[in-house]
Amino acid sequence: MDVSDNVIGQDFRTVVPVRTEAIEEFRVTVANPNASFGRASGAQVALVTKSGSNDFHGSVYWWHQNDNLNANSWENNRVGVDRPFLIDNRFGFSVGGPIIKNRLFFFTNYEGRRFPQSSNVVRIVPTESMRRGILRFRDADGAIQEIDPTDFDPRGIGPNPDILQLMQFYPQPNDFTVGDGLNTAGFRFTAPIGRRDDYFVTRFDQNLTRDGRWTFNGVFTYQRDVRGDARQVSVMERKAVAATESRPRNLTAAVLGQITPTASNEFRFGWLHDRLNFKRTDPFPLGNFNLPINFVGFDEPIDVDAQRARSQARTINVYQFIDNFTWIRGDHTVQTGFNIRRINVRAFRNDKVIGGLTVPVALVGAGSNVSIPDDQRPDFIQPQDVRNYDRFYAALLGIVDNSSFLGVRDGNLKALPPGTGLFTNSTLWAPEFYVQDTWRLTSTLTVTAGVMYRWQTPPREKDGKQIVTVFADTVQPLDPLEYLKQKRIAAEKGEVFNPPIGFQPVNFTTAGRVFETDKNNVSPRISLAWNPSFEKGFFRKLFGEKKTVFRGGYALLYDRTNTVTTITIPTLGLGFTSIAAINGPTNPAGDPFRALVDGPIPVPSISDETAPIIPPSNLGELFHFAISPNLTVPYNHVVDFTIQRELPWDMLFEIGYIGRFARNLYQNYNLNSIPFFFADPASGQTYAQAFDAVATELRAGVDPNNVTPQPWFENLIGEGGTVMVATRRAANFIEGAQNSLWQFFLDFVAGAGPFMNQQVIDIFIRANGGRSNYNGMVVTLRKRYSHGLVFDLNYTLAKSLDQAGLIQNFAGEFSTSFFPNFDYGRSNFDLRHVFNANWVYDLPFGRGRLSTGNWVNKVIGGWWISGIFQARSGFPLQVTQTDQAFGGGLVFAVNSGAIPLRPVDSEGVNSGVKGSNGVGTSGDPSRGGSGLNLFSNPEAVANSFRPILLSQDTRHGRGVFSGLASWNLDFAIGKFTNITEDVRFGFSFEFFNMFNHVVFADPSLDLQNLSTFGVITSQRNDPRRIQFGARVEF
Repeated sequence: MDVSDNVIGQDFRTVVPVRTEAIEEFRVTVANPNASFGRASGAQVALVTKSGSNDFHGSVYWWHQNDNLNANSWENNRVGVDRPFLIDNRFGFSVGGPIIKNRLFFFTNYEGRRFPQSSNVVRIVPTESMRRGILRFRDADGAIQEIDPTDFDPRGIGPNPDILQLMQFYPQPNDFTVGDGLNTAGFRFTAPIGRRDDYFVTRFDQNLTRDGRWTFNGVFTYQRDVRGDARQVSVMERKAVAATESRPRNLTAAVLGQITPTASNEFRFGWLHDRLNFKRTDPFPLGNFNLPINFVGFDEPIDVDAQRARSQARTINVYQFIDNFTWIRGDHTVQTGFNIRRINVRAFRNDKVIGGLTVPVALVGAGSNVSIPDDQRPDFIQPQDVRNYDRFYAALLGIVDNSSFLGVRDGNLKALPPGTGLFTNSTLWAPEFYVQDTWRLTSTLTVTAGVMYRWQTPPREKDGKQIVTVFADTVQPLDPLEYLKQKRIAAEKGEVFNPPIGFQPVNFTTAGRVFETDKNNVSPRISLAWNPSFEKGFFRKLFGEKKTVFRGGYALLYDRTNTVTTITIPTLGLGFTSIAAINGPTNPAGDPFRALVDGPIPVPSISDETAPIIPPSNLGELFHFAISPNLTVPYNHVVDFTIQRELPWDMLFEIGYIGRFARNLYQNYNLNSIPFFFADPASGQTYAQAFDAVATELRAGVDPNNVTPQPWFENLIGEGGTVMVATRRAANFIEGAQNSLWQFFLDFVAGAGPFMNQQVIDIFIRANGGRSNYNGMVVTLRKRYSHGLVFDLNYTLAKSLDQAGLIQNFAGEFSTSFFPNFDYGRSNFDLRHVFNANWVYDLPFGRGRLSTGNWVNKVIGGWWISGIFQARSGFPLQVTQTDQAFGGGLVFAVNSGAIPLRPVDSEGVNSGVKGSNGVGTSGDPSRGGSGLNLFSNPEAVANSFRPILLSQDTRHGRGVFSGLASWNLDFAIGKFTNITEDVRFGFSFEFFNMFNHVVFADPSLDLQNLSTFGVITSQRNDPRRIQFGARVEF
């Protein structure tokens, strides 16, 4: 923005929102920017603020929409919920002109927005039968059976009375297309939220010399935006209990000058200030409980999970010093310059992404620490329903899976009281330098070549609140890729590699920083443009005489490392933050602890620590965040080639290719990824082979007591080990829950163990090693404005492939950290076909066209219409098995796709689908379902996929087919009327999603929750909105 950085290293957000009323011009470079323009590998957008002149000019405007003009959403109509309340007023003014004629000018824009509205919300709540303490599941014939947990409770207590009392806080469900439809369902409502936004920008321009060779400009931008946030809600009160407030500011100043007729220079200073506050309601106990309750498998009366209830705040200051020097000599235009940034981030948070807040919370139900034995489960429970049964049964009994909170320590590792958040203050530098030459070789051929050199320093936290992962015995930094390599080599030989690890504050390390500066970021770029002249023959007809331009280029571009990687992750390492947890608590008799039945829920605590921190091997820590000490900057090879042809009627046709091949990308590894290839030294059988054999039998309905003995279990556990593990952990086999099976069972019963690190359950370390590939063809037809019409049509045919689709803001881990290519497949955003069209047409009436008298011209003249149309194919879809199928991680691993056995048929929006045999049955319209399904026969499609076989599959079913395609049309009509020669009035009506076309969201395809398989429950796009606008320009 005015050559000052307006991003803070996060996706989908600029610091200061851009208002079109204040923008003079913009430029977008999709690929291959030149050396002066491109400090990151993605698209580059440059915007310039309007400036004043010797004449006063400006505007006053107002835009309005409300719920009376808008359509209701499909899901609200289906369940009988009224349109969400909405009044949106956006208004403002702009003015620019001279302060001192010919010397000093100004431009100012103010825009306000008042936007009270409501948001559609759905939460999973218990059904009436579950609120009474009764569970309901289908048997093998599809008949619904009722279950009283008392009949299977070994203690004979049955449903926990305080849990049943807590369930009375919930409203009755009104949407049976979500949840399992029998024990849980959705409660859909509209939560009131509002927004108040004020934006202001002012710019001053001054001619420092009378001839205008030296100029100065300065721009100041301010915004205050406060909005309600429905990500945390109370279903008891039907309202949002969260808000977000931002107050960004931006200041830029520049001096530009013509040194000589062939040399010029510009120097700029930029200051970017971002203050952002995510306000949430801290969890608090309900009913008689001493801790807030978080249920496994359904939501709470007030959201208490870390993702929804976490509070965060940050203040970011970016200082920039920029210089660009241009020298023209003969056929060469040489540019050189620098851009130096100092970034300071002060942050607060009360969470560690997931797993806990600074307020203690109890997880109730069958999570990772609670396993329900077979004898507490009815015989008719189907394999796909085991997980839900265990969750709901344990929840009704009030069994506590764990109680936890985020403990925080100060810079000296002294424990702070519960409820204290984490405060950090970090600073880093990012300088870059470039040189570039544009050489006009001939009148038709131009070559541009340049190089940028840049680096980014590791951040320094004021109090040293950064953690480095080390080996406990040597206190040397641990390289995650080398660690995983050694573990794999050992496991393939039947040996255990499991050295204890420690966590060292950065100030205690030899290097004194969390990673070394990568000083190898030399980024060359080269491009050419050829504008040939064909005077006769075939090529003249095809390409014309200087009517065609061939362009091509290559660039080695380095990614921009964002502050999540460099600042957030190192500060969340174990030490200054720790998830204090009591996992799987028991009562004095050794039975799973039941809330209030066995007394108040146990509350964990943390203590002071000394460096290095070496936790005991008791699974006391849920997870640890870190980055590799050998972190380097990812890079992209980007190539493009385009042919642009000028056509008659002011049109341009262009066809081109863009290729982007990224390497060394940041990826998230888990040191506790399961070594499923671990070999039994005696028999040579691998764990994968043994697991597949047992799982295949259990999934086929074989009694766990009758499974075939497998050498791996018999030799490493002991005689009868196969039956023992099958009877105790049948659900883990059926689902493919490798981490739960290994980390909470095999590690304690197998003689060769522990195989896994028992100090921390999930050891998350960000390192290099990822890759992605994009190939795309773009076809564009553009018409310049003439005869009242301008339009742009473009079509893209593309394919994007990557590993797991993990961006820098995302905490997901590979399905298996040993083999990242298991996740290689279609990117989550991969759209094979995209077509866009936009146009503006001035209707041919009025002065200068089909003209009549002055007053008639004012009525029929000045009308215009415009539109934007988009159509695209669907996003990639997969049939999900579980996030533990390859043992990637218990906390952050991405879901793995089941393996297709045959092509999928009848994909689309199918109506009147009831489902069968428990598959897709939540959509049955006779039971309150939508009747819509992605498949006409969801049971047949579900049976077309099989679970992953560890011993055979080296890729899972990621993105094996596409979801629903979509299209949309936005349309506007308006009119301008000249009031005087210098003043005109305009108004417009804008129709977003003009035809109120419903685009359904892709449904759940989860093999562990087959009742919702393929059931369409929600709308992806917004319903039709109508907006009215009016403006006066002078």
